[in-house]
Amino acid sequence: MTGAYFATGPCCFCDAIFTFDPELVPSIPVDERGAIAVDDAGAFKPTTFKRPICEQCMTKINRLREQHEMPAIAVLDGAYAPAEGFPP
Repeated sequence: MTGAYFATGPCCFCDAIFTFDPELVPSIPVDERGAIAVDDAGAFKPTTFKRPICEQCMTKINRLREQHEMPAIAVLDGAYAPAEGFPP
């Protein structure tokens, strides 16, 4: 018997509910209030809280990054799909 899992939750930017693999989905660190956790220099603070980013928002983010000559953020295969073999 094999196991699989996935999560469902809101996107940190658009609040759309979507399904994702919590180990693969792009996410952003947030503080206990849900605000993006950055320090005074604009760097992300280490935190135990992370909010996922939906596929549509990641597409928009990467489009903006490319327009500003920044590299796209890689999205891992399977980030927006249940683990292989799900449902059992």
